[in-house]
Amino acid sequence: MSPRLPPSVLIAFIGAVLAQTGCGTGDGALPWALRPIEREHRFPARDRRGAEVRGGQIVSADDLNLGRMAYVHYCASCHGLDGGGRGPQSEGLVPAPRDFRTAEHKFAAVRSGELPNDDDLARMVEHGMNGTSMPGWGLAPADVRQIIQFIKTFPKADGTPSRWLDVVGSGPEEGQPRPTGEPVRAGRDPWRRSPRQGAEVGKRVYHLKAQCQECHPSYVARGELAAMAGADGLPVPEPRPEPHEPTVLEAAKNPFGGDIPAPDFTRHPLRSIGPDREVADLYVVVAAGVGGVMPSWIDSLPPAELWGLAHYVDDLRRLGQPGSERALRKLRGALASESRPSRGDSHLER
Repeated sequence: MSPRLPPSVLIAFIGAVLAQTGCGTGDGALPWALRPIEREHRFPARDRRGAEVRGGQIVSADDLNLGRMAYVHYCASCHGLDGGGRGPQSEGLVPAPRDFRTAEHKFAAVRSGELPNDDDLARMVEHGMNGTSMPGWGLAPADVRQIIQFIKTFPKADGTPSRWLDVVGSGPEEGQPRPTGEPVRAGRDPWRRSPRQGAEVGKRVYHLKAQCQECHPSYVARGELAAMAGADGLPVPEPRPEPHEPTVLEAAKNPFGGDIPAPDFTRHPLRSIGPDREVADLYVVVAAGVGGVMPSWIDSLPPAELWGLAHYVDDLRRLGQPGSERALRKLRGALASESRPSRGDSHLER
């Protein structure tokens, strides 16, 4: 989403679309966001405790049309009238605006790949996404609720109905909406009184058990990695080429239509991390994963290790903040010292 369009620009934009699609040729020629919605929709839902709501939630045509009009006003300039992320202000934006037709969202508090819940969508609209062109919007709660319900109506790119409208095809739940993901919530932090110890646990999990450096940078030199592995009785992971640089997930291997670099936690803004709740937000991202990009870890690592990873990544994140330049130079210097000669132009040596 981009800053709010002036009415004159919005009117000109819609007029141009109408001219291109052929006004008077029927709603079928119009982009989705310009088509009136004539019936209520039923979407999957969960209650405040995270339990599935049998039968889902019914959203009236009136609410969907209010959301549609608000979407055109606030969102279409970047996300497009068809929801495909190719609005008139989207050109050159990195990352590209979300394509709502896929129903894929990276930073939802559900296991990677599952449908997000309303709280996830509302959080993205209200708070925005760090390091992107998506700002937080100071909208009334009713506007947010109506917009996120309308977003669920966008058909897939091939014209078939939205994933939000899928129903169970057989069995005891036949005809019921396919559920959204079970919410992943941050519980009690076992390291809240000893964050340094938690970060040390996380450092070992990052480099040995979870091997996060397969995508993200490694933040330890080979000698330190070998010592950690020996102390834990684990084999030393085989380093990939350029181990202290992030990898890139190619567009063909993700559902978002572009190359996605894994963040270097000392340099890149973390998308869904809010002020004063950084560690808890990091726990949710690590546990739930990143939809279409990173697997969830909640079923593979115990809570203490998940919280340890959150503390370790938070320490790395803080190295990139003002006042930590000396510690960051020390880390980069240690890693650069073992780099190959061909890496002489690496950012680690600049």
